[in-house]
Amino acid sequence: QRVRAIINTTIQLNGVLDPDGALVDATETALNFVGLKKEEVVGVPFWDISCWSYSDTVRDRLEAAVKTAAQGTPIGYQVGLLARDGTIRLIEFTLNPITNMQGEVTMIIPEGRDLTAQKEADQERHRHKALHAHVKRLRTMSEKASGIAHDLYQPLTPLISS
Repeated sequence: QRVRAIINTTIQLNGVLDPDGALVDATETALNFVGLKKEEVVGVPFWDISCWSYSDTVRDRLEAAVKTAAQGTPIGYQVGLLARDGTIRLIEFTLNPITNMQGEVTMIIPEGRDLTAQKEADQERHRHKALHAHVKRLRTMSEKASGIAHDLYQPLTPLISS
């Protein structure tokens, strides 16, 4: 119970799949993130869970990844996940096969970490950097225009004052 309590309070999205890809268990964090109840998803092939249903491409890639993990190869990639609020959230996603003493895969651990806030922060940083570069160009143009105006005004000063 203690271990389950610790796991359920993590910010990671975790679960357990059998080697065929059916969901055996999921953390409360993961279930809350996608807005599903455990009884709705336990026993369901992982790729058929509704949080992946927004795209056949995403679903097919996940099914292939689970089958690869079932052969003993860890898989990791970034993918969109349909969250409870109806938005597609970018997650860092991994499938980690767990083997027994004979080297047979006995379960697969899917893990996800929400990257949406990080991606938004990166985009904001990029916008600020672009704005800074734009302001710097404007300042340079202003300084050049001021210099040109000064250079033009200098020869005209004696003519104007005469």
